Amino acid sequence: LEQAVGAIGVLAEGGGQAPILGVALLWPRYGEGTVPFDGQGRPILNRPELRFSELEQWAFDPYRRSTEAGKSAAVVGQFVSDGGGTSFSLTRYQMNCCAAGAIPLKAIIMVSPTWQGERLDSKSRQKKWVRVIGRIYFLKKRGAADEYVPALILFPDKDHPPDALVEEVPQ
Repeated sequence: LEQAVGAIGVLAEGGGQAPILGVALLWPRYGEGTVPFDGQGRPILNRPELRFSELEQWAFDPYRRSTEAGKSAAVVGQFVSDGGGTSFSLTRYQMNCCAAGAIPLKAIIMVSPTWQGERLDSKSRQKKWVRVIGRIYFLKKRGAADEYVPALILFPDKDHPPDALVEEVPQ
């Protein structure tokens, strides 16, 4: 990324249901990245209802990568984690002819590596529906000339810890 400094993000599949994420983040020049909240405690979002398909498609489009990177967004899906409290994945269900199938979000979702406070409570959210609030970034795949992985990075602060940025919602 032209607007980034640092190393490359890596996504590796583990043996369980949740992806295992090893990330050296391309740290963008957007500052800290916290999402602003209004006086009522609601996040001010550029993309309040971001769909999985949008985020995934934008990774292939240089124009969208440049226009969407750094924007605040919310994504809804079923929480799946390895329990580490720093990264997780979301799944949604899509009806295919007769049976339902799980569609994983092909994106990295993680708490900012600069966060020094409490970790996200992954156990209480496992398999529950959540709304995740963060900022959109695109990480260049290692060893790939022009391939990117979409990422939603959560930037907690003292008033909005990770648990406040991953809110349980009805299915």
